[in-house]
Amino acid sequence: MYCMKDCLTIQDEINNKGKSISQVAREHNLNRRTVRKIASAKLDGTEVRKRNTNRQKTVLTDEAINFVWEILKSEKALHVHKKQLHTAKVIQRRLKEEKNIFISGRSVRRLVHELRDEFKHSQSYLDIDHVLGEAIQIDWGYVDVVINGERIKAYLFVASIPGGGGINYARIYLTKSQEAWGDFIERAYMFFGGIFPILRVDNDSVLISHSHSQKNKRGEETIFCKTLKSHYGIEVSFCNIRKGNEKGNVENGVGYTRRNYLSGLPTSTDLNSINVYIENRCLEQIANEKHYETGERLADLFDIVKKALKPLKERREWCQHSNVRVNSRQYAVVLQKHYSIPETWTGKWLDVKIFSDEVRFYHKGEHVFTHTRLYLKKDRYSILSQHYYKQLIRKKHGIKHSKVFKQILSQLGHPLQEIRNRLLNRYDEDTANQELVKILDLQEKHPQNEFNKVIDLVLDQGGVSAGNIEAILLYQREETSQVDIERISVDSPDIENDFDLNQYSEIEKEPI
Repeated sequence: MYCMKDCLTIQDEINNKGKSISQVAREHNLNRRTVRKIASAKLDGTEVRKRNTNRQKTVLTDEAINFVWEILKSEKALHVHKKQLHTAKVIQRRLKEEKNIFISGRSVRRLVHELRDEFKHSQSYLDIDHVLGEAIQIDWGYVDVVINGERIKAYLFVASIPGGGGINYARIYLTKSQEAWGDFIERAYMFFGGIFPILRVDNDSVLISHSHSQKNKRGEETIFCKTLKSHYGIEVSFCNIRKGNEKGNVENGVGYTRRNYLSGLPTSTDLNSINVYIENRCLEQIANEKHYETGERLADLFDIVKKALKPLKERREWCQHSNVRVNSRQYAVVLQKHYSIPETWTGKWLDVKIFSDEVRFYHKGEHVFTHTRLYLKKDRYSILSQHYYKQLIRKKHGIKHSKVFKQILSQLGHPLQEIRNRLLNRYDEDTANQELVKILDLQEKHPQNEFNKVIDLVLDQGGVSAGNIEAILLYQREETSQVDIERISVDSPDIENDFDLNQYSEIEKEPI
């Protein structure tokens, strides 16, 4: 838009210098209609003054500024959540209602922005000189991974050495409960080669019991935290509430690990392979990189750290303890996940140790079974088919409808699938299913290489049944006498009348 001075220049060129409309339009890069309007306009020669941006504020008085300052100051003192801070609109209303000061919304927004900016840059910090090996900082952050095709939010635990310039150890867990904390601390001490006298952490609920009535005050140490201190003989140092900068090394370590080791969306069939990869990257970092400030080799600093640490303690099992009763479907329900248990223990109470990666079941100190711990939403059941063989053999008419048998069929390999097809050709479906379960039970009781060899022989020479396969397996064992074979041949109802063990007399016997 042309100012008054430009318009007067155009009129002078047309009226006094004799230039045409077209010539002036070309020289000033304007449309001819615009030039005609300027030439015919009545101008008095008065120039419009520009806005003075440096003028003194007459509405934002000291009283108004001090009032807003006190509001922002009280927010900071009370640690008000960022989503509950005063907005400029609310402050404008309070100025009007409490101080009878009328200020435009734009002026209030500008003032609040300036004062908040002053708060942000008015803090000062001490430059800390850490002693290598004196303390370790531990924290966790969220990270997305894909396990078995399902995207899940996992927890990335990181241990960092203050002053180490990037010496970190990291590991992913699918929980952040006490068994994960304990296991990670144990592994971190083993990775660094000793115990750090001071453990620096934030106010995590696993370590500190929080009171809902006193959110801004630190609670008491949990039993787990006291156990950590007692077992390792260490001091646990907590940051002030909402002061993550007090453990800035590990805060940076979490971000560095996430960006450099887990960029994109890590995908694997199991979590352990991802953790092995992360640990190898941590070792490569220490072996090849230098301190980002001093330029010292991290490997040299790592050696200094090791010499300052206390010796490792005997490894401890970090787990939760519980007890559960095995229900009539042979399930022990732990944390809303169903784990199958052998039929012998149905109806009995079992002691449970819940680790970060597995669940162990005991009865009066006797180990019953160990399952891999389930985490994924789609994994509600951990069913081991061998736990149900005895029951399936007894209840042959219900085999085909059972959940465990459907799982068995989905996991059958080629040789056993061919065995089932031949059984279906010889027997009715229920009997064929029963025979298949008996054969699978034999697979659990005998060495895999022996079992596979017998399956190949039976498929090649005929005589597919559980009794025949059992007889051949026993016949192969060196300690089995001819009397035993004859007894089996006569007494076992599963042995077919036309089945002749002599045709297998040349089978190579496997040593026990």
